[in-house]
Amino acid sequence: MEEYHKLYPQLSEGGETFRLQTVSKYFSDLEAELKSRELTLEKYKKFFKSLVNISAIAGTLSVVLSASGTGTALTGVGLPVGASLASLATLCGLLSVSTGASLKRVIRKVNKHEQIVTLCRNTISSINTSVSRALSDNVISNW
Repeated sequence: MEEYHKLYPQLSEGGETFRLQTVSKYFSDLEAELKSRELTLEKYKKFFKSLVNISAIAGTLSVVLSASGTGTALTGVGLPVGASLASLATLCGLLSVSTGASLKRVIRKVNKHEQIVTLCRNTISSINTSVSRALSDNVISNW
């Protein structure tokens, strides 16, 4: 019998403290995950906003530079300047297109992290509801 008590110690309150400790551990892990995911989501949102701004500015510059390059090239004397403005317009256009392609990937990341944050919040809410219900009626249920 002594070996039995070494392997399986007596629980002080019928295992309820173990359950509360386990729930508290899961709850703190979920809160830490939520905090981490919220920070990551904010970083992705800031990155998304900056990519949108870069794409818009590069697109606008592309239009302005191509128009001014065409106008300068039509004068005849400004042909070298018009060619350089057209090449700058091309570079700005390529930058705008490449940031637009990057936006699709960033949008997917933002949506993924938003779903994870929502899932963490819902899980924390259901744990809070279950624990408060268990504390009020002194019955621990699986749901």
